[in-house]
Parts: sequence; structure tokens; C-alpha cells
Amino acid sequence: MVLIVGLLVLLNIKEYVESLSQQEKLIYNLTKQCTFGVVALIVAILFMSYLNNNINPYHEYQLITNSKIANGFITNVEEHEDEIPDSDLHSGGSVIVDIYDYNFTTEDGKVINDRSDDLGYMKNFQGSSLPIQVEYLANNPKINRVKGETRQCKSLGEFVFRQIVLGGILLIIFCGIGYVIIKNGIQDYLTERKKLNAKLEIL
Repeated sequence: MVLIVGLLVLLNIKEYVESLSQQEKLIYNLTKQCTFGVVALIVAILFMSYLNNNINPYHEYQLITNSKIANGFITNVEEHEDEIPDSDLHSGGSVIVDIYDYNFTTEDGKVINDRSDDLGYMKNFQGSSLPIQVEYLANNPKINRVKGETRQCKSLGEFVFRQIVLGGILLIIFCGIGYVIIKNGIQDYLTERKKLNAKLEIL
């Protein structure tokens, strides 16, 4: 069904393009190339977000440089099955993710309850409260992480390497693809427009 709908859309687009004037076709092709380029840029940003496990780099930096330490407890662990979509890299399926409930008390006595699936090493939980330490921001305790147990950066040097050096290189590479697509689209448009104007002048 999806294939049939896709073919119908392509046929309609083909008819539409054939009905355009030469100048309109140039604008259409330019718009199409720029759209592909913007999509590539968006994919680059989403890819970087995926690599960072959807962690806000600024919050991660604040937790490394300006966090408070509080005592807390892992109170519950649930297994959650996440579906993995089909792609060129794998054939899909599912993966089991542990979701941890925990709480901690801030230095002003406020109890914060939170949960995370970013705890990659908490294997000692046996159904009763497990003591932990939590890093949090004093002005916003909802921004927190279990100390030493998440996949986030543990030091400023690790943060600089992963987020700025490695992350910057990957972002430049993927954004470069979008830039090249847009640049080529604009160059093709300008070249073809010159040719079209030259033909019109001859006529």
C-alpha cells in the first residue's frame, strides 16, 4: 500500500514538473536541493543528540563543574522493552532497558524523586533500597545524576574531548554534507539560469 501511494505521489510530481516553465523548473530544482540540504542538517543534529543519549551538554557541564553532592537511594528497578526500528545497520528487534527510580535529599531538606535509564552499572540492586550519592544543581535539583554511575562525562577533560573535540568533528562532517548539497543546488541553479538567459537573448 505504501509503495502504491509512493508511486502515485512520484507520478503526480513528475506531471507537475513537466508542466512547469524552464524558469520555474530551475526554482523547483533549487528548492528541492535546499530542502535535502536542510534535512541533512537536521539529521546531523538529531544524530548528535542520539550519540549524547539525549543529554543536555550544558547541564552535563554544570554537573561536572558546579554540582552539590547528596545522599539518596535506588528504590525500584523496572525492565522496559524498547523496539529497535529496521535500518541498514541492523534488522530491528527489541532491547531490554532498566529504568531506575531513586530519591535524594538536598542540603536544604527537600526530597527529590527521579528516574533514569542512563545508569549503566547499577547491578547490585536486590529489591531493597540501595544507597547512592547524587550530583545535583543547587538552583535546580531536577537536574541531577547518580554520581559515578551514569554514562555521562565524569571530568572536564572527558567533557571537552567528547562534546567539543569529537562531537565538533562529527557535527562538521555531517553538517558538511548538508552544506555541499545546498551549495551544489545554488551553483546548478545559477549555471542553468545563465544558460537559459543566454538562449532567451539569442531568441
